[in-house]
Amino acid sequence: MKHMSSILAALSAVFLSGPAIAAVIGSYTYDYTSTGNRDGQGFAQSAAGVQIVDNGTIFTDSFEFGGLSGATIDSFELTFAFSGAGPTSFFGLFPIEQWNASVGTTNPLDTSSFLLGTLVDDNSPATGFVLSGSTGDEADVFNAALANLGLSFSFAENGIFNGTAAFDLASVSLTVNGTAASAVVPLPAPGFLLLAALGGLGLMRRKSRTPASV
Repeated sequence: MKHMSSILAALSAVFLSGPAIAAVIGSYTYDYTSTGNRDGQGFAQSAAGVQIVDNGTIFTDSFEFGGLSGATIDSFELTFAFSGAGPTSFFGLFPIEQWNASVGTTNPLDTSSFLLGTLVDDNSPATGFVLSGSTGDEADVFNAALANLGLSFSFAENGIFNGTAAFDLASVSLTVNGTAASAVVPLPAPGFLLLAALGGLGLMRRKSRTPASV
């Protein structure tokens, strides 16, 4: 019976537990086209997306991922789909139009931000914009995102002819990488049947060894 109990315990451990594997634990997409799932945050929209103009008003939006509370988050990756962002330059010497994407916190009292990189039309949709807890401003924004379960993003034009540049943002996607909050893995039906059968065998063996009453 002792051996049978050990077998049952081992099988229970196999079926009821699972390894914690880092993977994609959250995926979110904002579609800014006129038929998409996100409004223009005060900017004009068309079939090409929301038009972001360098007119002194900064376009910003944010992702909220409160549903990942309790998870271990390793990094965030953003993907931007856009058109008309350039960059254009004067004979390759200096930028005439240059749109940069940055991420920040969702706390309006916190102005921390981290520059992800420049939007280049030939690379749209642009992937590989990763935020992780390394050092400096990146670590500050990353830690704030973990604390608030939210991450903001914005765009700024840094060319020499400010005030006239514009581009269309079609969509922004956020992928959250990490390990989901621990949970018991449901035991499959065959596993329940196997444990029940082994338990029954153990009970029969125990009864067969019980001496008969006189």
